[in-house]
Amino acid sequence: MDADALNAIVSLGGCSASFISPQGLVATNHHCVFESIQYHSKEGQDYLTDGFLAKSPG
Repeated sequence: MDADALNAIVSLGGCSASFISPQGLVATNHHCVFESIQYHSKEGQDYLTDGFLAKSPG
């Protein structure tokens, strides 16, 4: 991702967000991604409570 892309506007279902790293990390408010995080959680894997740490990028 080049430096110009870091200035791009990101839209997340009516919420705004910003790229904060060349690797594509996006910062936004919790309520903007709450349903998506909840949807991807599974029994024994509650991302809302426990969070998520990727072992590698991508």
